[in-house]
Amino acid sequence: MRVGRGLRSCLWNLGHCWVLFCVKDFIPSLRWVDYLSGLDARVEKNFKELDCFLDQVINYNNLFLP
Repeated sequence: MRVGRGLRSCLWNLGHCWVLFCVKDFIPSLRWVDYLSGLDARVEKNFKELDCFLDQVINYNNLFLP
């Protein structure tokens, strides 16, 4: 059950990051706005969580390969 909740939380955060306005995509010189708003940290944290989950899935599937 814990993995299911972790995945649900990770996907919820990913969806939330997709709908946020990223200033640096439109005005690169204002990259600092995303840093101050915490968007960069939120995206990085979500990336690490999703990467860890996908590594667990790959490792689990590798156990059953001949």
